[in-house]
Amino acid sequence: HLPVCLSRKVSHTSAVLAGRDLLQLRVTARNLSLNKSELPVELLSVPFPAETEDLSGPFDSICMALETIPGVPPGFGMEQLVQCLNAKGELLIYGKSSEVHLLLKGLKGFELRGNRKYRGFRAVCLQKSVPG
Repeated sequence: HLPVCLSRKVSHTSAVLAGRDLLQLRVTARNLSLNKSELPVELLSVPFPAETEDLSGPFDSICMALETIPGVPPGFGMEQLVQCLNAKGELLIYGKSSEVHLLLKGLKGFELRGNRKYRGFRAVCLQKSVPG
């Protein structure tokens, strides 16, 4: 639902959906086509956020679901993902509240712009800080 909501509120010329669950990506792409059919969508099945070599960035914004991967810390690969953002790009992360909290503890170079919690889940909007 979040990518569809964002596509209605923000004017984008294209969307890249990346994640571990290919079925979830296809359903999201279908929902986007039903709600905003003119938006070209690219699907990337990647096991970890670190696998960004196929991304065509830099992007103005990245929206990602923080998924539990047993034995892998929540921040694994975030440094590489952050490199795909423009200088003042936005990163929207949503997932289980405790995992988002752990990720934020170790994430550097961002300002918190928004923060919502609901029934054990949390969404945060972060803006990349410009050094200097």
